[in-house]
Amino acid sequence: MGAYNRVHVEIRGRTFNLLADDSAQYLMGIAGMVDERMKQVMEHNPQLNFEKAALLTALNFCDDLEKNKLQKKSGQESSEDHIREQVMEYAKELEKATDVIKNLEKELERVKSENNEQLEKLRREYEIKEKEILEMIDSM
Repeated sequence: MGAYNRVHVEIRGRTFNLLADDSAQYLMGIAGMVDERMKQVMEHNPQLNFEKAALLTALNFCDDLEKNKLQKKSGQESSEDHIREQVMEYAKELEKATDVIKNLEKELERVKSENNEQLEKLRREYEIKEKEILEMIDSM
């Protein structure tokens, strides 16, 4: 830890001495936020003494902090849900593409088979014609 800073701050007319490793400017900013929030609490509840107003202010800050955490978590879950949906969508598209590839491979095999059959048929016809021509030549 670094050196500690000692800062005198005023909250609702009372002076407090703070000792922390944060900068003096940061500590004064935090104290200013507490002073402003406590002012709002006391304006809405004039019957509160300093201690009760301080406690209510602390509860309000904790409430805000917790709500922000929940909102952040909800936002992360929402993002995670969105990513899961995208992954599922991509998986479906991949499955469709895989099916298309399989069908195209089957079609390619069918066409190759037909071509081989045609080639074999043409070879047989060629052999027959060649024999006929040779027989005609021999008979002359």
